[in-house]
Amino acid sequence: GMVDNIQEATAAIANSVERAERSSGARIVSAHVSIGGNHAQSMNNRGIATIPGKQRPITEDDIERAMEGARSLNFPTNREILHTIPRYFVVDGQEQVTDPVGMYGGRLDVDTHIVTGSATAIQNLTQCIEGAGVQVEAVIFSPLAAAEAVLEEEEKRQGVILADIGGGTTEIAVFVEGSVFHTCVLPV
Repeated sequence: GMVDNIQEATAAIANSVERAERSSGARIVSAHVSIGGNHAQSMNNRGIATIPGKQRPITEDDIERAMEGARSLNFPTNREILHTIPRYFVVDGQEQVTDPVGMYGGRLDVDTHIVTGSATAIQNLTQCIEGAGVQVEAVIFSPLAAAEAVLEEEEKRQGVILADIGGGTTEIAVFVEGSVFHTCVLPV
């Protein structure tokens, strides 16, 4: 799941891009890139924002402050946050709020799923893609990309485990009540 030879990986990506362009008749300028590998880790964390005065409704800025609180963890310098995904919100103790914008309350909590990866692995993959002449729009954790491609919203609401079994790793995403609960990569 990780680049072990920059030149070979760049050449393979350039070859794949060329073949895709030829078969589609379109030029590939940029891409969303999926990253896997057992260097990726995930955790759930909660962020909190206080709503001043309880006299105004909750805004997107309040949500962003709560998300920042969830992201403010001490990671080693060799780790990079790939995703901070809101799972659900809590407004003054009211659990499982899906969208708090416009609601009134004094405290906003957000329960998040945070995915981190090796900064080196992300940089190496990005270098290979850009070396092949394709701009990287975003880097997406593999099990989340696979879930987006194959799962229906109703399946996520009912609860589902996605297992993407590959040549060197098995990637897993667990969804509970419509949101991601756990992700991992097994070196199997």
